[in-house]
Amino acid sequence: MPADDLQSTVEDLRTRLDSLEKQLSVSPGEVRITCGDSSIRMTPIGIEIKADGFLVRVAGNSEIKSGGNFTLSADRIFIDRIDASDELSISCGDSSIQMKKDGSTRVRAGIVDVVAERNAEIKAAGNLVLKGGRIIEN
Repeated sequence: MPADDLQSTVEDLRTRLDSLEKQLSVSPGEVRITCGDSSIRMTPIGIEIKADGFLVRVAGNSEIKSGGNFTLSADRIFIDRIDASDELSISCGDSSIQMKKDGSTRVRAGIVDVVAERNAEIKAAGNLVLKGGRIIEN
């Protein structure tokens, strides 16, 4: 290989290595791969993936966080189980559903509308208490 070709090849390899060093960072206890504003960060305790307002962290406590709307889209979505050992809460504005391990469930909302296309049943092994300003029957 002529010296000029060898020099050109070495310069090309240096350029590629410099580019790779900007995208890949390795330090004690951390590896980070970046591409623009997106990144993957790995540490001994977990992994973090960031891309365009989307964040996934997997570690002792895990989190999926989106900077905007979060949409699951598929022909079918199955949530086989959501397990929480103490409590599970779902909230949106002033409305919430809270389930506790003791079996109690609380639904809070300004307006609760239950619609059944066929039959609706409320059963209680103990007392069934209805409270309201006025209780109206059909």
